[in-house]
Amino acid sequence: MTKHPDKPLFNHSEGSYGDSFKAHLLEQYKLYVQSAENVSARRVASNRYMLTLSAAIVALYGLLYTNFDLGWNALMVPVVGSAVSLVWNAMIESFADLNRVKFDVIHELEGHLPAATYRHEWDLLVRGSGKRYNEVSRIERSVPWLFVALHGGLAVWIVGENVGVVGLVG
Repeated sequence: MTKHPDKPLFNHSEGSYGDSFKAHLLEQYKLYVQSAENVSARRVASNRYMLTLSAAIVALYGLLYTNFDLGWNALMVPVVGSAVSLVWNAMIESFADLNRVKFDVIHELEGHLPAATYRHEWDLLVRGSGKRYNEVSRIERSVPWLFVALHGGLAVWIVGENVGVVGLVG
């Protein structure tokens, strides 16, 4: 957990805030947990969109290959596809960083609540199972890199077709 003494989480102590401190703290905690869940939902939607876009780019290559002459312009497909994959990977990292910070704040808030459910869950997951936990973000980062590799292979194929090296299909 990262704490910043120069920028504390709490603006007031229970004594300086008044009688509604605990009720308001619990309400803010609920809202913050919901905001963390919203980030996760946006992350899933973003991944779904990027996967669809990446698959469409690969399908575009197939369409070009079967219906048109593959000149040097066809290299734009894997170049754009690789760029999309790199942006996708950056988005995954951004969402993972944002969620990591949100859960640090949630854990800090839980230090002022009767139960620390998210902290306890994390402790059980990481330390309780006896096996190494693979974070979802680490796993999901592999998908854009697989598309980068696919687009790299397509680029090599296109270059080979244009210099007369491959010529095996057709």
